[in-house]
Amino acid sequence: MQRVRVDKIKFQSDAVKEITLPKGGYLQRVELHLKGDIKTDDKSTINDGGLANAVKKVSLIADSETIMEISGVSGAVKDIYDYRTYKDINRLDRQSIYLDCEDEDVSEDGMLSLLPTMHYSNLRLKIEFGKKEDIGTNITINDIEVEIIADVILPEELLQTLHDELKDNLEDDDYENEEQLEQAIQEGIEACLSSMTTRYVKEIQVNPPDQLGEVPITIPEDGVCTNIMLMTKSGASLVDDMIDTFSVKTQSAIIVDEISFHASQNQDIVEYSLGKEVKGTTMIEISGDTENESLILKAKIKKIYKDAKIVIVAQYTKLNPKIERILESMSMEG
Repeated sequence: MQRVRVDKIKFQSDAVKEITLPKGGYLQRVELHLKGDIKTDDKSTINDGGLANAVKKVSLIADSETIMEISGVSGAVKDIYDYRTYKDINRLDRQSIYLDCEDEDVSEDGMLSLLPTMHYSNLRLKIEFGKKEDIGTNITINDIEVEIIADVILPEELLQTLHDELKDNLEDDDYENEEQLEQAIQEGIEACLSSMTTRYVKEIQVNPPDQLGEVPITIPEDGVCTNIMLMTKSGASLVDDMIDTFSVKTQSAIIVDEISFHASQNQDIVEYSLGKEVKGTTMIEISGDTENESLILKAKIKKIYKDAKIVIVAQYTKLNPKIERILESMSMEG
């Protein structure tokens, strides 16, 4: 794997920056490491998300398709669940946001989950910065910089890894000679490449009505949804008691039975080894085949907040659209 330091840019209020990402391999992830020099005093207030508020939105775009799109705060919070490590999301000195093209659950099943950069003509990262006030009040920003790093697996490295893994798995099988074994390995490599998926991430924000009761939220179909991160906010603050219970279903089936928001947060502590609940947030695992079906999340509002927002970060797995070109390139290399 190659770890590429792509760029380092400075925060500029309300600015939009586009960074070209390296091509020529399979992208595992893009990392944004934020480093801040921010002064505070007794009158300062820091919004939930801290330094991550400097990034209003970050998008990973391949040609005309948006692979991932997420706010800085949602990205920083999602990392807690993805990497099963609790962190202080309100830090002002450092924050990190990871855009993972590799879906860990898919990879554990022996399938490939990567983004083949060499088959896109335009691969870029779009960063939309927020304002100073998004981070907090009565603060002095001396400097904020964002370092962008990409982890890329070279094609020959991937093929060699697949070859070695398949050889270890197949050597004990009954093959008459090395030629038959090698043929079986090549067929296995082709099967892995032809089922390559990519992780997609989409963020949805909903302003619930100023009344108690059930709010249905439609999560559009976009591949197989694997999980949903549910966040509740009042202005810039994460809140724990906006939602009483929630459930998730399709038009034809119940995917997640009704559960209280607090109970779901408690489950997260055990499931993700967090040590404590994440403020105003819970992760909903989606099991079963939801491909080609929209999801409906029904949330029962129990407390009305000013400037209330329900934030949903939906994660999908989709068969990569460049499969044919991946197989063609492998055939040419062979």
